[in-house]
Amino acid sequence: MILRIIGLVARRELLVARKPFLITTAILLAVAAAGLTIMTVVESNDSGDGSITYELGLVGAVPAQLPDEVASRLPRGHDLDTVILGSIDAAEGALSEGDVGAVVVGDDTVLWGPWVSVTLAESLVDSLQALKARERAAEFGLTSEDIGSLLDPELEFRSVARADEGAEADEAASSIAVIVMFAGILAYGQWIGYSVAEEKSSRVVELILGAVQPHHLLTGKLLAVGSMGLTQMTLVGSLVVGYGLAADLVNMPDLAAGLVVWMLVWFLLGYTFYGAIYAAGGSLVVDTHEASSTLGVLNILPIVGYVFGIITFSQGADTALLRAFSLIPLWAPMTMPGRIARGWATPWEVGLSVVLMLFAIYGIIRFAGWVYRGGVARASSKLGWREAFRAGRDLGVGGAR
Repeated sequence: MILRIIGLVARRELLVARKPFLITTAILLAVAAAGLTIMTVVESNDSGDGSITYELGLVGAVPAQLPDEVASRLPRGHDLDTVILGSIDAAEGALSEGDVGAVVVGDDTVLWGPWVSVTLAESLVDSLQALKARERAAEFGLTSEDIGSLLDPELEFRSVARADEGAEADEAASSIAVIVMFAGILAYGQWIGYSVAEEKSSRVVELILGAVQPHHLLTGKLLAVGSMGLTQMTLVGSLVVGYGLAADLVNMPDLAAGLVVWMLVWFLLGYTFYGAIYAAGGSLVVDTHEASSTLGVLNILPIVGYVFGIITFSQGADTALLRAFSLIPLWAPMTMPGRIARGWATPWEVGLSVVLMLFAIYGIIRFAGWVYRGGVARASSKLGWREAFRAGRDLGVGGAR
């Protein structure tokens, strides 16, 4: 029966918030796509992957295979055009006018222009040296395999990672965990807080509480908004990762699957805990205009965990204070995922933190239910936390049942 009531409340919330959810989701996806597109254009311009054509002048008996050799050494998306010039004077004039970047005279002379590209110059020099080497090797009767071994000897390269490279990767992963947890909890926690404030100002919630216990109503709201928030985060995250991989935009972080799972778990735990607090805070105000001040004060709680986590993880020290923060439900969502990313958290610490978080969630939902009931019962007055809690208890609705 209780699950059915909570399910009905969640379904109602989803129906009421369906249009705003679709609009905000579309906006988030559009903004993310636009940002990624801009980054792609900038990255393309910076990396020189755009279409560029170089002009190379030829005078006299230039080796026939030289243009193909030079073109094969140019970066992807760069092309080569050749211009046949009748004399060295004509070549010098073309170079002065910028019609060509460089001119090859015969098989052993190169004339550079004042605006020659470094890319073209390097490709041209490497090509001429390779052709000369092949020509000399052929004079000694060497085969094509021998020539290849001379020009491209077999070498073994081994990359030895620096000791701090792993630490840098762990630091990035822990910072990402802190930022994602903080942004998700803050955004969707305030979402439910403003939703409660709006319902209170419209007096709709008074009718609902006549048939539903306050903590059941809160649980349904938390499930509905949490599922929408998780859906938005999943869609935007999938777009960013998919676009980044498809466009080869950046080197996507190689996060372990286990860390991703833990981030989802801690988002749900942290959102549920803070969502109940924000919902109770939204029930204390008279109208939505006052909600920003009340909810703004509540923002201090996750901000403390966020700032402490960012500073501590950047210093690379698993201090006793950090371990304590990762066990305290108020700040565990912002600190424990980072400790997991760094490999600092032991299994018993993670398990204890989760258990403490579950107990805290149960308690805060019960407490917020009383505050919620007392707050919405007095729609015309702004209440304090203690006053709202006492009012909810006095009303006798949603007791220990």
